[in-house]
Amino acid sequence: IDAASPAKSNWLRYVNCARNAQEENVKPVICDDLVFYMTSKTVEPDTELLTWYGDEFGRSLGISRKHPGELHINSS
Repeated sequence: IDAASPAKSNWLRYVNCARNAQEENVKPVICDDLVFYMTSKTVEPDTELLTWYGDEFGRSLGISRKHPGELHINSS
């Protein structure tokens, strides 16, 4: 799909995959079965929007990391 064409894509074509948790500045928020994307920190003008696309897509880019929301703390 040609993401440059608004007829074949949506505004998320402007959001790229974060390489690590520190550079991620957009996070998905689920509300009433709808997914919204919200900035998670101040985004200065001319700053790239970055979110974690998920483990499978990360592997295809050679990125190996867990999203902070998936980390589990042992209660032992």
